[in-house]
Amino acid sequence: MEIKFSIEDHIGIIEYERLSMVFIQGILDSRLSELMSSGKLEANNDREVGQLRVEENREFLALFYPETPIIDSTIVRTNDGVVSIVNYSLDCKKSKKIASRQSAELELKFQEDVPSSELIDIIGSEFAVVDVRAYDLLDSLNSLPGFDLESLFATTRYANFLHLYKGLTERKSLKLAKERYISSI
Repeated sequence: MEIKFSIEDHIGIIEYERLSMVFIQGILDSRLSELMSSGKLEANNDREVGQLRVEENREFLALFYPETPIIDSTIVRTNDGVVSIVNYSLDCKKSKKIASRQSAELELKFQEDVPSSELIDIIGSEFAVVDVRAYDLLDSLNSLPGFDLESLFATTRYANFLHLYKGLTERKSLKLAKERYISSI
């Protein structure tokens, strides 16, 4: 299967079989920390929100939409105000809806009709090397009794979210993710 790339209304889409990466780039005047303080980027019934990471040249926030098919999302804002939203899912249509909603919620401004070629190159190469391999591995486990691709994908992405962005131990993260998405274990 080949990797497909398209752009629809400011939204970049990369697809491989059922796996999709949807991304948007825009300009945001406010810092993510300011939006979090104002309650604009808080957890709600639809999403969990990780801890904001403030690095030298950027802010990074992970969000997780736990209802299957899940959406694993990141929002990055550089110090010059450029924001990228990247969503991973097995449901491209749902992921595009969430990305559009996130863009509206943040009130992103668009300077160009498409994400920058630099962002497309970075995201595309990461997707081709890392995400396709992980997807293929999960898909190969799909044939084992008691497992399905959606549950395996949700379990691995949620465990990663809990560990890296909520600060839980690897063991606790995996335990909670398995309890949530794989009922037979």
